[in-house]
Amino acid sequence: MPNQINLSHNSVYEFQLKELSGFIRPRGHYHGLTLFANGHPITRPGTCTINLEHYCARGDGSGCFVPRNQCQTTYNVDSDRLSISFEETETWKVKSMMTFQLQDDDCIDVSFDFAFSQSYARFEAFIASYFYEQRIPFLRVGEEWIQPHIEPKQQLFFTRDDDGSELVVDGRWDWLKERGLCAENDGRKYSLPIIVAWNQENHRALIQMVEFTKCSAVSVNTFAYAQDLSLIGEDVYAGQQVSAKVRLLYREVRDLEAVIEWYEAWDTDNQTTKIQ
Repeated sequence: MPNQINLSHNSVYEFQLKELSGFIRPRGHYHGLTLFANGHPITRPGTCTINLEHYCARGDGSGCFVPRNQCQTTYNVDSDRLSISFEETETWKVKSMMTFQLQDDDCIDVSFDFAFSQSYARFEAFIASYFYEQRIPFLRVGEEWIQPHIEPKQQLFFTRDDDGSELVVDGRWDWLKERGLCAENDGRKYSLPIIVAWNQENHRALIQMVEFTKCSAVSVNTFAYAQDLSLIGEDVYAGQQVSAKVRLLYREVRDLEAVIEWYEAWDTDNQTTKIQ
């Protein structure tokens, strides 16, 4: 455990790794990470990266902004990690905890733990990250890295499989229409659940990666320049607990193929399920 990393409290919890610095905001409409690299913003000011934003389930629609706005929250802090707990609400019977753990090498591990006291069909937790630079990230689709074309009012999803594609259009995102927005399934499947916000001018990238079996979709929009993760995507049952892990890396990237090596060195449990 790195001894030199300490979270200091000043209404938010500040940290400094190597090139990566920032703070963790444990409460409020936006919670999670606000990141800087060598003093320059990664996260859009006033927002957060890795923000537990919505709950979704088939037949129950979308718990739009439930974790942000409706859950009572508490948090615990240690020298190298901070955990935020979200209590159940009257309509969403899930207790969630997200734990941010700081590592030495510009790496932040985030674990999500969900405990259900009610069953839900095809439950998803939607994780949003808002970026300062208005760049389209790179995604791993088939055997290629792509920067997808995204319409101005579109949330574009790349799912793991056909079941994940059905979730995009089962009604859970209909509330976007009320805001003049839409959710669309690209049709192509991701081959690894990785989003790479890569600045090819300075060769630096913020990389988000998720356990393969715990990520039903990755998605991107340009109306908020958000890069998002849909976790779980399975039926869950009263009394069940489900966990998912996310890793953030800030690295020099000269060749995106290196990102695959970093991913596979991390998500070692699921090698046989990945599409190469």
